Amino acid sequence: MGERTSSSHEPCIEGLDLTRESLLGMIDNTFLDTSVSVDAVVAFCRSSAHSGFGAVAVNSAMVGVARAAVATTATKICSAIAFPLGAVSTFCKTAEIRDAIAAGADELDFVTNINLVKSEHWRQVAEEVRQLVMACDGRTSKMILETSLLNEDEKLRLCDIAVECGVSFVKTSTGFRGGTTTGEVRTLRQHLGKRCGVKATGGIGSLTDVVSMIRAGADRIGTSKGFAILEELDREPRSEEAF
Repeated sequence: MGERTSSSHEPCIEGLDLTRESLLGMIDNTFLDTSVSVDAVVAFCRSSAHSGFGAVAVNSAMVGVARAAVATTATKICSAIAFPLGAVSTFCKTAEIRDAIAAGADELDFVTNINLVKSEHWRQVAEEVRQLVMACDGRTSKMILETSLLNEDEKLRLCDIAVECGVSFVKTSTGFRGGTTTGEVRTLRQHLGKRCGVKATGGIGSLTDVVSMIRAGADRIGTSKGFAILEELDREPRSEEAF
């Protein structure tokens, strides 16, 4: 095994017990741009699957074409739900989840109702989350907190609700309301322990960012910069052993 070197312009991945494949498998390569053609979505999904990303994240209306694009591959389809504001009724969220599942979604990322959180209507928040997890029907569920809008107590209360309701992952952000910090990820991981996964999203644009989030406790990464991160990763010295 050759020695690895690092410099200020070269990302460091030493100390991560992850192969190239397992690292890419943690990334949800994200394409939520509504200004492009369906063909562009298809091309993105095919390239993502060919590259080995664990999932592609798309808007719910694009789930069907995304599913067809990654057919016969191991890449999963993740659908955004009530994105990006979460400001629709529970009925609408559950309907969107069921529609996305019917179109082929494997994973559902739903946005929390921030109005209810800010009103401290915790029972209503929990009831909505419980219904959304039920609508996921055993599939991977990710509850988007939008941490940039929340205080510490609100973040931790939502984490507890996520655990109580059987959410698979808490997700830091939609990416529309600011980025995610390693400090936020570390706080969520320390509070949750192993009770729930943590997906870090928002402002993650480099391999260094990915590594920092994983070291802070993230199990999954959401980014629209997956291909740029892949290019960085492939500039690293290759080995069959763990990084």
